[in-house]
Amino acid sequence: MSNEIVEFDAELVNDVDIKDLILRTNNELNLTTLGSMEFAVIGQEEMNEISEFISETHAKMLNNFSKSQSNFMDTMLVFSASTDIRNLRQISAEIEKKKMALIETQFKLRKKEVELRQKMQELEGTEDPLEREMISIEIEEMVHGRNQSRSYIEAALKTILCMKQQYEQILESKGIKEVTEKTFEDEEKEYHIKKACHQAFEDIVASGRVSVGNNKYLLQLGIMPNVIHNYWIKFLNTPQSQEKKLFMEALDYLYDMVKPSVEKELERRGMKELFYDNSVLKIEKK
Repeated sequence: MSNEIVEFDAELVNDVDIKDLILRTNNELNLTTLGSMEFAVIGQEEMNEISEFISETHAKMLNNFSKSQSNFMDTMLVFSASTDIRNLRQISAEIEKKKMALIETQFKLRKKEVELRQKMQELEGTEDPLEREMISIEIEEMVHGRNQSRSYIEAALKTILCMKQQYEQILESKGIKEVTEKTFEDEEKEYHIKKACHQAFEDIVASGRVSVGNNKYLLQLGIMPNVIHNYWIKFLNTPQSQEKKLFMEALDYLYDMVKPSVEKELERRGMKELFYDNSVLKIEKK
């Protein structure tokens, strides 16, 4: 990656496409502009060493670490709901945030390209040497800002690609081709039962009892908190509590055990047949 200053003149405006200029010009740190200064320790050899490191090694390193969080964090910590459809919902929300940020950046970059062309036209019509030099510096600064955003745009695209792969993997594991609103609604009962039971487990491990908030959550679902408390206390006193796989099996067993109570609560509230069935089906038939 070169650190040479690019000359901006009328011929360049006519002969070089602006996009080509933006792609090939990347003066992130031009140490030659510091040549008139004298430093106590840093000489020309050190300048060359720093320049090479910044333009090559650091550029690659920046690309490696430019994402806001790793694929591991997304997979293991962010998308870790107790049901697959909830994870798909979270993936969809994260992709939408990235997409909207990219759209906003896209419009900003398009405006910057127009501003850059305007500056180059201004340069073409200017005869004063100092004014031309100042406009050339401003153009370089604008090109640098345009190029600087590349690694962050690519990071967002890499994140979306990772989420797309997770989305497809979940669909494959469930043996379905797409998720509908009804698919999401049908799994909500399982999600909230498992979430309430999982949070109760965390409470018991932390303090030996289910918190007031989770007691309320369980009761709202139609589950008696003492049933959950006694189940997890018994589980924690067995060797099975040492393995995550066996914990998930215990959670599934607990879900099957308390699900009838939740269904009775649904029936008591007049929701034996869930209220969304008709509206969702009508939407999907359109």
